[in-house]
Amino acid sequence: VDYEKNVFKTLDQIFSKVPDVDGFFFTTHILALEAFRYFYEKGININKGYELACIHGVSAFRVLAPNMNIARMPIEEIGKNAVRILLGDIKYRLENSTEKREVETLVLPCSLP
Repeated sequence: VDYEKNVFKTLDQIFSKVPDVDGFFFTTHILALEAFRYFYEKGININKGYELACIHGVSAFRVLAPNMNIARMPIEEIGKNAVRILLGDIKYRLENSTEKREVETLVLPCSLP
């Protein structure tokens, strides 16, 4: 996806249609960073007169937009719950299936880069 062209085009449209826009909500840090590049190139001081929020934060936001609201997601907890739900669903399907199969537990080693 060509974030640069889409973000620049979209922000041009927003400022054209809603010149008194007073806030931006970014669904990804990548979109926010591209938007900050747009603001910089257009000479817009995003830290004055705008409320900002993003679902994911990066350390650069402390410099670029120190007052930005960041939604910090508990990724580890989300992952654990997703696996728990998936395993529960698998177990339920196996227990309620007319075809009986043996349930195996698979544990794979993993490491972070």
